[in-house]
Amino acid sequence: MREMVPSSITNNLRITLAAMMIMLQDRWFIMMRGGFIVLWTIRPIFELAIAALIHASGRTELVSYAVVGITANAFIFSSIFWVGELLDRERMRGTLPALFLSPGARASWLGGFTLAGAAETLLSAAVVLTSGILLFGVSFNVAWGSFLVVSVLFLLSLLGLGLMLGAVGLLVKQSNGLSNVAAPVVMLLGGIYFPVSELPDALLIIARMLPLGYAIEALALSTLSAAPLSEIGHLILPLAGFAIGLPVIGYLSIRWIDHVIRKQGTLDLY
Repeated sequence: MREMVPSSITNNLRITLAAMMIMLQDRWFIMMRGGFIVLWTIRPIFELAIAALIHASGRTELVSYAVVGITANAFIFSSIFWVGELLDRERMRGTLPALFLSPGARASWLGGFTLAGAAETLLSAAVVLTSGILLFGVSFNVAWGSFLVVSVLFLLSLLGLGLMLGAVGLLVKQSNGLSNVAAPVVMLLGGIYFPVSELPDALLIIARMLPLGYAIEALALSTLSAAPLSEIGHLILPLAGFAIGLPVIGYLSIRWIDHVIRKQGTLDLY
């Protein structure tokens, strides 16, 4: 299942662009059908409202934290669901074998699909931020240097997690089910609605094995109280470890799955 002809950088870029446009059109059709776009728009507002009600009786500062956490969750959700569900959908359509056997590099069409997912994720994050500002009066005081460093480390960590889950999804042929199992774990241990330091000790130990709590707390400090890098170093250091290690593990996981497919000599694995 090697590429049939060498592909130039220009051809792979064209494939990436074409794949992105096709996926954007597909997602637009799905969102417009049956009023799904209304649900997609309203859901983050309800999530913010739930957070506001939870914290209204006491620690109202956590509402601002939740705005940052739910915004970050748009990217977490994308990393958990996007690639795996995308491959599931192509499998059900019967187009996945053709994609794997296409002459272009796999990274080109998969990258195009991922860019389409990134566009949808950015729109979802924008809805959360706008709602937080307009409906809940959240104000931001951003330390841009800290924010950029934390954002890069956060996205690299999510890339690694997405690759790992995508590899396991390819193996078990149930990416959707795997994502549904991972989602509630992330909601509980990811520090989305409150810092993970608020968790009981037993859960805190598990939460600290994930990059999400470090990232969201650092994002909240850098965007709400303009915390400099020197004040969030205790969060950035472990997050940097995840940002380096997880993409490597994810890449090796994908390579392993690719090896299994090549060894079997068939695409029946998926």
